[in-house]
Amino acid sequence: MFKKLNEIEISGIIKYLDKRFGIDSSVFNKFKFFISGKKIWITPKSLDENLVKREESVGLMFMRIEKNERIKLSTNAAQIFGRYATKNVVELNNQQLYEALRGLDITVDEDSTEDGYVLLKYQNDVLGIGQKRGSFVKNMIPKARRIKKF
Repeated sequence: MFKKLNEIEISGIIKYLDKRFGIDSSVFNKFKFFISGKKIWITPKSLDENLVKREESVGLMFMRIEKNERIKLSTNAAQIFGRYATKNVVELNNQQLYEALRGLDITVDEDSTEDGYVLLKYQNDVLGIGQKRGSFVKNMIPKARRIKKF
């Protein structure tokens, strides 16, 4: 069952995205947010809300609420909205790209990214999310999106 998020809840999500990734709030002006269980979904504002009540999924699965109330951006959302990020973006080189696409964790040079969730980016493309601790980044790209042979 989907519940539309209120302005305070939406504001909290948008503040998190601004603080964590530097994504400006104006990026989300044309969207509605819904919650179902531990998943937050995003739809165009033009969507008829009566349709939402009859569906099992709607729009884009945007993020999950994890243990300790942490929120994690979905891979699809990272790929769509990651281009607006101005911080906590790990720029991958060719070797790191190869490792990430094979599903391996990667090592990065110390940079300005903070520990926690980061966007993994190669040139102009955001691949997904990783979890950074120091110079170690745990690869969180789903198995279905990894390359088996490279």
